[in-house]
Amino acid sequence: MSETIVATVEKVRYRKDPGNWCIIATDAGVCKGVIPFEVQPGDQIKLHDGFWARSDFSGKDEFSFDFASINIPSSLRDLLHVVCLRAKGIGDVKEREIWDRYGENWQGVMHLEIKGITEAANAEWRKSLERLTLHREQDETLAFLLASGCTELLAYEAWAKWGNSTVAKVTADPYILATLPGRGFKTVDADPRRHFGIDDADPRRAKAAITYVIAEIIQSGNTAIRKQVVAAECVAMMGTETQRAEKAKVLTAAFRELVASGEVVMIDADWITSKAYARYELAIFRRFSA
Repeated sequence: MSETIVATVEKVRYRKDPGNWCIIATDAGVCKGVIPFEVQPGDQIKLHDGFWARSDFSGKDEFSFDFASINIPSSLRDLLHVVCLRAKGIGDVKEREIWDRYGENWQGVMHLEIKGITEAANAEWRKSLERLTLHREQDETLAFLLASGCTELLAYEAWAKWGNSTVAKVTADPYILATLPGRGFKTVDADPRRHFGIDDADPRRAKAAITYVIAEIIQSGNTAIRKQVVAAECVAMMGTETQRAEKAKVLTAAFRELVASGEVVMIDADWITSKAYARYELAIFRRFSA
């Protein structure tokens, strides 16, 4: 049976990019899995859907998890401990002195007036406070995405890609989530789009369907594509037979917008391609039609 644990990062032993698969040493032991954000010693993280197993390499129990999330303690005292863990030069003794002197107001202190804390340690303190702010922004973004119908892993992938601008980008067009590696039209169309009030005939939905179908056909090896093929696949993907006329009308308008923006390029009246392959396909067409 899988479990979720909370652990404090001691060292990142290995990180594979792309893929974000990591091996980390923690206070709970060695852990392995996907961490779709940068972690540093002192970070407290939740490791989701994992299990303990004996390692053939080390002979010790290791925790294999599906993915990780930042864990921000709700207690200000516990939060101070996390900040101090990340700040080199501030140990347990100084941590207690900080709490005794500043109490719950410690987050507003940019320079610690405590004997024995050097300028270098104060610089580390400020860096740790900045990282805390980043994690809070991340936490708020993830909460927003989860409430909008995204899975936890999709939410973390979005944060890893767009950071602080994630909410603005996704709010403007949720189908931007479909551009993340390994994702597609159905990622957004299944549930998230309805949280943003995108109905079946929304132009953003139609444009996303067109670009998705074109990308899928190109991935199969065809960079010149018949318009009718794209239209048929989009209509089938977006609705039932009784909705075909309405979908066709919306798709036509969306197609014109994509052509006007240069994202889709007309080769001739019947054939199209994407912006990335336009020069190549147009050169071939001109050569053989001359």
